Amino acid sequence: MIEKYQRRSAMPKGVNLLLPLAAQKKRTIEQKLLANFAAWGYQEVVTPTFEFCETLNPKNDQKLDEILYKFVDRTGKTLALRHEFTIPIARLTATHYAQSPLPLRFSYLNNVYRYAEPHDGRSREFYQAGVELLGAKSAAADAEVISVLATSLLALGIADFQINLGHAGFCLGLWDELLPALSAAEQQQINLALHHKDAEELGRLLEALALAPEQKARFLKVTELYGQPQIINSARELVTNEVSLKALAELEEILAILKTRGLERHIIIDLGEVKEIDYYTGMIFEVFVPSLGFPLGSGGRYDDLLSEFGCPLAAVGFAVELGRLLLALEQLDGFAPEGATSYLVVNKADGILAEQVAVKLRAAGHNVVTDLLEREPKAVREYSRSQNINKIIVVAEKAIFLYNLEDNSKQEITLTELERL
Repeated sequence: MIEKYQRRSAMPKGVNLLLPLAAQKKRTIEQKLLANFAAWGYQEVVTPTFEFCETLNPKNDQKLDEILYKFVDRTGKTLALRHEFTIPIARLTATHYAQSPLPLRFSYLNNVYRYAEPHDGRSREFYQAGVELLGAKSAAADAEVISVLATSLLALGIADFQINLGHAGFCLGLWDELLPALSAAEQQQINLALHHKDAEELGRLLEALALAPEQKARFLKVTELYGQPQIINSARELVTNEVSLKALAELEEILAILKTRGLERHIIIDLGEVKEIDYYTGMIFEVFVPSLGFPLGSGGRYDDLLSEFGCPLAAVGFAVELGRLLLALEQLDGFAPEGATSYLVVNKADGILAEQVAVKLRAAGHNVVTDLLEREPKAVREYSRSQNINKIIVVAEKAIFLYNLEDNSKQEITLTELERL
């Protein structure tokens, strides 16, 4: 019998369960993010939880196929749960906004699903929020997306964060200049070494390619191209190809705009960042906080994706993970869910008066819990604290008393005074 109940209580690996306090904190994060997205002109969209598999994987990418949660409907079509929002928004844009004035600004906030081992604050079901700016290809558009991310974190009270900014074009140009005949496997290995800033492993891989000493030395220096914006000058000395030089010029334009907004102090240049470089076509970035060893989110420019849906448009955006944001915020002192003050109303005499009290408090915008059990004052306090309620109103025979559990105070109040709480 016990085993039966244990089976019924079990949950699939990697799903999300938020108890009330965590859910309230998540809602606070959501409200602040959406408010800041709207302040920059981004309109929220909600895409389907599941779509046709070929829609979510238009390039039939094998790695992507492995993380999709797939199932077959009654007509025999293969469907999949959304694993992110960029592709669904690309499809939405192509089918509903192909002839619309540009640029388009969309935001989103919802759960996504990936069949992968839970790690780094991420489950198989997790929550993403972000923006997509479509139809604008410029440094101003890139800087706007980074600015939306930065101001969103500041609105949440996260002042100490770092955005690692790179450009897909820099390494692509360098490869064509120094390593024109790389196989896909060799490129993947070099990418991994660059991503981890592993100069020793990178040197070993380059040695196997029989590069000239000068070529090897130049490529190894990419692992050092990490730091303040001045590092761009060092990068310019390493390359002669137009693709890399153009990438560096674009980064300087983006930085100039961010500086006018006072955001340059959060930027670190990382020209060895090559994560998903086959997907991104321009600037790329990840955002970090000191308390976590993994990024809160990432983004960049991906100008080729919408062509897969017959609607070629420039595109740039970012996504942050709410679970990771929650972890970061819980490291800060004083992070608490926002919302109306909560009261517990305890009726000790007059049911009509107690109902009037509850009605007036709710009309004033407060949350009100009516005590349904007769219990001693100590038990009432314990219940209130368990529900994160710090204010108790006791309706007695001929009086109303307000108890504040934060400072252990007590005062007698009237119905009229309730309206001013």
